[in-house]
Amino acid sequence: MIESDNQVLKENKTERGLKIYTLGRFSVYRGSENLSAKHGRFTKTWELFLYLITYRHKLTPLEKIYETLWPDEEWSDPKKNIKNMIHRLRKLIGDEETVTKNVAIVYSQGCYCWNCCSAYWLDVEEFELRCREAVELSEDNSISAVEKYKEALELYRGDYLTEFMELYWLAPARLHYHQLFLKSVLDLLKIYKKTRKYNEIVKLCENAFIIEQFDEELHLNYIDALIKVDKIAQARAHYQYITSQLYKEFGAKPSEALQRIYSVIKNKEKRHEFGIGDFKTILELYEQEEGSLLCEADTFTMLCQLERKRAKRQNSPLCLAIITLTSPDYRLPPPNELNEAMDTLNKVIMHNLREGDFYSRWNESQFAILLIDMDINMSEKVLLRIKNKADEKIKTKTAVVVRTSVSHLKTG
Repeated sequence: MIESDNQVLKENKTERGLKIYTLGRFSVYRGSENLSAKHGRFTKTWELFLYLITYRHKLTPLEKIYETLWPDEEWSDPKKNIKNMIHRLRKLIGDEETVTKNVAIVYSQGCYCWNCCSAYWLDVEEFELRCREAVELSEDNSISAVEKYKEALELYRGDYLTEFMELYWLAPARLHYHQLFLKSVLDLLKIYKKTRKYNEIVKLCENAFIIEQFDEELHLNYIDALIKVDKIAQARAHYQYITSQLYKEFGAKPSEALQRIYSVIKNKEKRHEFGIGDFKTILELYEQEEGSLLCEADTFTMLCQLERKRAKRQNSPLCLAIITLTSPDYRLPPPNELNEAMDTLNKVIMHNLREGDFYSRWNESQFAILLIDMDINMSEKVLLRIKNKADEKIKTKTAVVVRTSVSHLKTG
């Protein structure tokens, strides 16, 4: 009865107070009035508001506020400026209660602080509460835990205050909430795996990919679930997609875990009868990719063989090119610098080939490229353009030389 009464009081209190959304699109409501839209969101006053709600459990001295938020501002009287800004902020959010416990922004001993006892609702507080409740329930009551996790993830509509990426002091809070989101997703996946709810895993992962694109464990769970529900073609397509994305973004080759699950896919394919729909699934995934196609070495070799046969039938030119990164003395640069340079070169290649061309990272320092329907003179011009742009963009301590070679690929 006491808990129920407290909940009613809290709901009534929130109805009279602020409603603050920070996960995804930032907005502040009082009742039905959208204060952030009405008064604009990209002002110093709102920046101060963001600081106070982000560090709502801390008393912050005036000096700390302006040193953190506006270190480059030259104010003759910073304390006075902050006090004036607090006054404007209170008017803006309707913080005009005379009873201290109901005022949203309080002042004590030279410090300002958000009043956590005031009438407000904040999505990240609700998100953290649901996550804690889910963890507490997970051992003894998995059904209730699932519902709490769902409620938490429903609140997480995007990373914390993503519209304010330029505010560096928000980074720790943004990382904290993102990690909590990812942990909650993975914890819920564990419950689904125990109860063999593989279709639920697929749905959960697809929703999570909107926010977290590169977590390997998430993708492994997704591919495993697709295999379990016998969607082998989709599992292979997603494996090809995520390995290419990880390489494009980080220069990372498939991990042992990804290679193991790829072996599972290949074993399943031997016993799986493919239909037209299966192949369309794979092709449609690649249609979503812009630019030339980055593929693994074995896929590149296979495509080269197919293109040689096509070129022979159509009597069209076909050229194979190699781009190599070395130091001036032909040695390999240090591994971290080589990976950084290869990542830059990868992006240059991707944006300077046609959509019909494809390429592969052949080894740690070389890319192989197949230039379709292009003679040797035109191919050399393409490689020169790639080399010049790569030379401009590659910035490493050790000198890196871009070396190119191209030859006509015999089709006879």
